[in-house]
Amino acid sequence: MIGGYKESDATSLKLTFFQRVFGVVWIGTSIFFFLYLLANPSNLLIADANTPVDYKKEHTLFFNECKSCHTLYPPYLLPKQSWVKMMDNLENHFGDDASLEASDKEFIKDYLVQNAAENSTKESAFKILKSIKDEEIIAITKTPYWKRRHSEIDKSIFTSKEIAAASNCKACHQNIEQGLLNDKDIKIPEIAKG
Repeated sequence: MIGGYKESDATSLKLTFFQRVFGVVWIGTSIFFFLYLLANPSNLLIADANTPVDYKKEHTLFFNECKSCHTLYPPYLLPKQSWVKMMDNLENHFGDDASLEASDKEFIKDYLVQNAAENSTKESAFKILKSIKDEEIIAITKTPYWKRRHSEIDKSIFTSKEIAAASNCKACHQNIEQGLLNDKDIKIPEIAKG
């Protein structure tokens, strides 16, 4: 059996013409679909199920008030109790006075609570909830999940002039203001990479 063949008295199996054609067609089809999947990431089998959210259309007041000062963070990035705590203390909003009319504040707070992490099917929402447990963290960048997810990024990147702060999510997650946080969309600015 040195040559890889074992001598036997049995007759060798031979593929029929149909079996050969079927094998060639099967291999050709498999290669075609593999190449199709690689060339078309939005195909039916592996398409991204996350769809952009038009926050301006969905809740104009939330869009206008929050985006006027900072990145528009999707509500699913914090749990209900965090949004309530933040909205009930807008006069000290991360060192700034972001006070609103009482009715506007309640309207935005209701929207944030309705769309908070507990009510989301997004992967980030589940992981943030699991990491926070019962803590009332109001800064997304202070959540254990955020810290763990960004732990391998050099701290100097967050202070580079292109990013400026860890809270500037939009610098690397260009679709965050449409509620999208997909790994495939992360683009760390070139200069920040060093």
